[in-house]
Amino acid sequence: MAADVSALGRNLNKMFPALSHKNFRYFWFGHCISLLGTWMQRTAQQWLVYSLTKSALLLGFLGVAQFGPVLLFSLFAGVIIDRCSKKRMIIFTQTALMIQAFTLMALVWSGHVRYWHVLVLAALLGLMNSIDMPARQSFIINLVGRNDLTNAIALNSAVFNAARIAGPALSAILLVRFGVGFCFFINGLSFIPVIFGLFMIKYQSSGTTAQQGRIINDILDGLKYIKSKPVILSAILALVAVGTFAMNMDVIIPVFSDRILHRGAQGYGFLLSAIGFFHMMFMTLVNSTIQLNVSDSFRGRVMSVYTLSFAGAMPFGNFFAGSVMERFGASAGFLVCGAATGLSIAALVLWMFTKQTAKTLCEH
Repeated sequence: MAADVSALGRNLNKMFPALSHKNFRYFWFGHCISLLGTWMQRTAQQWLVYSLTKSALLLGFLGVAQFGPVLLFSLFAGVIIDRCSKKRMIIFTQTALMIQAFTLMALVWSGHVRYWHVLVLAALLGLMNSIDMPARQSFIINLVGRNDLTNAIALNSAVFNAARIAGPALSAILLVRFGVGFCFFINGLSFIPVIFGLFMIKYQSSGTTAQQGRIINDILDGLKYIKSKPVILSAILALVAVGTFAMNMDVIIPVFSDRILHRGAQGYGFLLSAIGFFHMMFMTLVNSTIQLNVSDSFRGRVMSVYTLSFAGAMPFGNFFAGSVMERFGASAGFLVCGAATGLSIAALVLWMFTKQTAKTLCEH
């Protein structure tokens, strides 16, 4: 029996070398639980707002409140991440997110929840995520080193996107049986393993922190760096297109499920899970492409732009989708956003092809 367990461990290390690093195991297993709770809350939060308001436009404003802070603060967060202890920053943000979840739970269970309460708490969540998301992405290399970075990125992306699939499906079941407050309660509890895991992590700093210059100059240096790397720039622009027009399903799906399919909360959760499968493949590809081509000294700033590219674009997409559906209906919103995504990606591919052709002609 012991020999079988040992053999299984060796096989897992060969398949997933990143898991041979104790620090990464603490980080990854904690996030397996936490991210599941995060997607449960996100699903429940959207349904709560739609239940309170029955308005696609107000549902769109929720997205503006939640992702607007990412648009405003991500670039500044990237500079701070490159200068400070990523571990301490992630512990702080995860603790704040846990408090936010329990506050939302208390408001729902007390019967006093109002639309503006959810907006304010969504803005707080967005503010914390503007730091937390790029900090977690940048922290991975400190846990595994460069040799196993590719595998660690794949595992990290896989658990994020698997939670995107499983979280809404589980939330759909719990919403019907126990109500939205229970989903917020579960999410609050889910932060405990990841915070514990972070305290258990021991590592030596890579010594590649950015120089202590002016924040604006550091931001500009990061943007110039991205511009100088065509592979990173192309991935970022693709994220902007998808983040604006294809990641607003949190707004579209509740309305579509209720008004078109008449499936209620359960149908909403399962539809969101199905869409998460396609997002998983796209985000894993883009994340790996960026992380493998970025210098360590710019990693925090580049990953903050990565976060900005999809999460920061979502307020515009949510407002756009909400406005279209409020005026023309749920089916129109779905079709218009899908067409806009396709046209944006096609324009990006055409621009990349034209730029590469011009470069080739100049060289000859």
